Amino acid sequence: MKKITGAVLYLRVNSFDEVSATEEQINSLRQLFPACPIYTLVSPIHEARDIILNDARFDKVLEYPNASSIKRNRSAFGLRTFLAQHGVGTVVISYGSAPDKDYSKLILASILFPGHRVFLFPNLRLVSYLDREVRPLFLQSIGRIIQQNYIRAGEAITERRVRFILCRAKYQLLEDNSSASPKAILWIRLDRIGDLVMSLPALLALRRRFPNARIDVVTQSPNLPLFENVEGIDHVYAYDDSTHRNRGESKTGLLDYIRLVATLRKAKFDWVIDSRGDDAARRLAYATGVTVRIGQFPSIYEFNPASVWGLLMNYPVKLEALRHASDNSLQVLRNAGIEADRQGNLLTIKDEKLAEMVTVLQEMGVKSKFAVVHASSRDRLRMWLPDRMAAVIDHLVEQHDLFVVITGATADKDDNNEICKYVRNSDCIVNAAGAFSLEQLPALMTIARLLVTVDTGPMHIAATVSTPIVALFRPIYADMHYPFNQANNVVIANESLYEADSGELPLSNISIEAVKTKIDDLMRISEDNRNPNSREANSNAK
Repeated sequence: MKKITGAVLYLRVNSFDEVSATEEQINSLRQLFPACPIYTLVSPIHEARDIILNDARFDKVLEYPNASSIKRNRSAFGLRTFLAQHGVGTVVISYGSAPDKDYSKLILASILFPGHRVFLFPNLRLVSYLDREVRPLFLQSIGRIIQQNYIRAGEAITERRVRFILCRAKYQLLEDNSSASPKAILWIRLDRIGDLVMSLPALLALRRRFPNARIDVVTQSPNLPLFENVEGIDHVYAYDDSTHRNRGESKTGLLDYIRLVATLRKAKFDWVIDSRGDDAARRLAYATGVTVRIGQFPSIYEFNPASVWGLLMNYPVKLEALRHASDNSLQVLRNAGIEADRQGNLLTIKDEKLAEMVTVLQEMGVKSKFAVVHASSRDRLRMWLPDRMAAVIDHLVEQHDLFVVITGATADKDDNNEICKYVRNSDCIVNAAGAFSLEQLPALMTIARLLVTVDTGPMHIAATVSTPIVALFRPIYADMHYPFNQANNVVIANESLYEADSGELPLSNISIEAVKTKIDDLMRISEDNRNPNSREANSNAK
């Protein structure tokens, strides 16, 4: 192998899995190149960017301004100059640490890197890129690139055909719709309750913009009860597509789908809006026969933005950057030329609903001011350790004189019981898993003094009624899913300490003290700024 000169640049593919799998490689770089400074390269959109920037084992972390420059050959010449300017003499390409990753673009782009290039295999063996052992990797990579471009070319041909055959109109962005006056609008949102709640600001902004229009909604059947607390919606239809259903849950059958489409076609909507960018919603939107179909394309939620079904939306909207999910939905309307801002209450809680909730709580033995704890999630990787949640519950009881209602679905009863086993003050808690319907949750959250929760749908319901929230998050979800207007109340796990193969939960490195501190800060503030409805209802519940 050639003598190593200059700085050594260490490269990996863009993924958390790769960063986690190559920890041992980084530790060995100093032994492999004892006399050379060790650099690495990161792009602004690298999902593990913060972890890499804070890794003190590198002498320098180079940030290349073009987001995917390593993966795009057309940017590789600029990258070559960029690396040469920083004195890079050797490029070490990590290969094979994450078996399910595609290294082909990185391998081919390495041809244009400056200086000497070597591959570093999982067994810490260095092999020159000219070595006979590496040649098959180049051939395989070329084959993958050709295959991917062939598929992309096929998609382009299909795209043109779909535009012509299905859209039957010029594929364009909506122009200024400040003077538009649709008489009937269909809003489609088929994902889960938390995402639906975060889209309500846009839905209600649409109602304010078109106060005289008929506005109907299509959503999953489990989400229907929420609309008992949403004003301004004329009718809500149920459609359970398999995309957003858990295994074992029922979905809308073919005959029911045909009936739904027939009903929607009879309604003669002027516009249909898919705020998420969902293939099932796009297909349904086209089936309704509506001539103005507005939706994200490509969608920020899609891993493959070239989805052919997106072409069914003949007025596509593209979002340039990730924001909070509620802002994304509002931006869909703004980019379509529709004025949209977040205003007023999202959910309307009637006095009789509050009174009914007070009665329910009294029957459950909740006789004092209380907090809600929601510890369960469909995604188990979003959950916290039961003994730590129990310690937080004891803190709420002992330091803030709060009764604690532990909520959840019926299926969460065992998880809640596991928490209860660790709680010292068992006479001040109740396992309310399955006790409250979706329709009742807004009233419960309105009355509660505080919510301690993981990232889940009830958290977003609580945010709509301004309940003080302490939320535990993984960093990959925090920016888009934090409780609206309460970003400072989020406790974020350090993902760099999480090892996927360890069996631990990603939130396991969140300390009890960090959550207690957030609770104490919020309780000091909320005592003076509580909602009048909450104050009155809590006094009645005593």
